[in-house]
Amino acid sequence: MTAPEPRPADDKTPEIIAASARPAGAEGQFDSETATTPPVRRRCIWRWLGGLLAALLALLLLALGGLWWWTGSEGSLATALRWAGAQQPLVSDEVTGSVRSGGKVRRLVWDKDGLRVEVHDAELQWTPAALLARTLQIDTLSARRIVVDDQRPKGDEPAAGPPESFALPLHIQVKALRAGELQWAGPPPYTLSDVAGRFDYDGGRHLLELDSARIEGGSYRLRAAATAHAPIRVDVAMAGALAAPCPVPRRRCR
Repeated sequence: MTAPEPRPADDKTPEIIAASARPAGAEGQFDSETATTPPVRRRCIWRWLGGLLAALLALLLLALGGLWWWTGSEGSLATALRWAGAQQPLVSDEVTGSVRSGGKVRRLVWDKDGLRVEVHDAELQWTPAALLARTLQIDTLSARRIVVDDQRPKGDEPAAGPPESFALPLHIQVKALRAGELQWAGPPPYTLSDVAGRFDYDGGRHLLELDSARIEGGSYRLRAAATAHAPIRVDVAMAGALAAPCPVPRRRCR
């Protein structure tokens, strides 16, 4: 048996020939293109997302600006009350003013399940910016006449007792609360007149202070406070003067 002849030193395999035939620098260029393609694509995606977010932000600012302008325009309060009337048993007549600054309503009626509340010549002035501090600030809330007529049927079920909480989602400040006449249709009927005071809710306590209220010939002041969370505690203080006819001749009553 004869041994195979040795391959010449310069005899190269096809793989080696192909590798040596590749132009110098081609491999580095190919690897560089492969490495740089993903970052370029990522930059394009980020630019697209940035443009989309900028467009959405511009639309949001435009919508908020339009809403702010609308709430300050005359007639927006009437429109808002009409929208509310489409969802609730609320009727309003001759409304002037805007949602942002407040306005006047000649007649406002709430009527549901036998309870009817009718307000005449109401006026509202408030500060919308206070909502940023989670406070509903009403500068003036007044009405010439308020009539409350409760005709709801009286059930035989025992009273359920006081609620466990009077908490509200916002703080409330009513700086000036006025009513020329507050009429309770009964039964029994009674009428308060020249009512003036204020109301405050700070998240933990409701406070109603009446500087004046006239009923049955007497003039009274009232301070009533109630906690917002259980156990509910109520504190009421009232002072007043009752006008009574003089039982003796007028000269001796002076």
